[in-house]
Amino acid sequence: MPPKISALVSRSRTWLAHRSAPEILVYLGLLLVLIGSWGFVELADEMLEGGTQHFDDWVLQSLRKPGSPHEAIGPAWLHDFFLNVTALGSGTLAVLIALIVMGALALQGRRFSIALIAVSVTGAGALTTVLKEIFARPRPPVEYRAVEALQMSFPSGHSFIAATLYLTIGALLTGIAPTRGMKIYIMAVAIVLVVLVGLSRIYLGVHYTTDVLGGWCAGVIWAIACSIAAHFLRSRHARQQQR
Repeated sequence: MPPKISALVSRSRTWLAHRSAPEILVYLGLLLVLIGSWGFVELADEMLEGGTQHFDDWVLQSLRKPGSPHEAIGPAWLHDFFLNVTALGSGTLAVLIALIVMGALALQGRRFSIALIAVSVTGAGALTTVLKEIFARPRPPVEYRAVEALQMSFPSGHSFIAATLYLTIGALLTGIAPTRGMKIYIMAVAIVLVVLVGLSRIYLGVHYTTDVLGGWCAGVIWAIACSIAAHFLRSRHARQQQR
């Protein structure tokens, strides 16, 4: 190994050895926020320049029967499946799920976790509206849509909200899960839900693929940012209580 790389590895190991697991997770989260922000900006820029439109149209048309844009490919049960799954990213159901989880957290006296979910979900809804107005991308043609959709297209609000809600809840649950296997299972379920909601928006013809990618990216960024903020507030509160 070259001397410079060897020295860098050595310094990195020393730095990690003097950091606690929560600190390392915070730094990793900040890194993911930076990477995700760069990815979102690049994707949005490419979309605004029309560089993604050919790909988006191809995916949309590939999911429709030739000559019948209003009919999605696949059996009827698949359409019904995605029709039900897409509700998991709706604002109404997201608020309901958030309230149920917050109620359980209130019984445990976990105020910071309650605040985290409340801020992350309400913030996701507000940011979705703002970003849609900024980019003002029209939805796919009406003949492709299997459900009604009124707002602008980029980023996908369902994907944004799903990523924020389920990843935030997943992170909270992994923090109290008793085993490593349970932690992995919880986060796997959260990720699967986020992916399915995004895919449902594409399959139902109400979003382009890049809309969903943008929603996922923004949702992950927001979820991590809220979790980091909650961590610092919780740590500050703990230090004040010790004085």
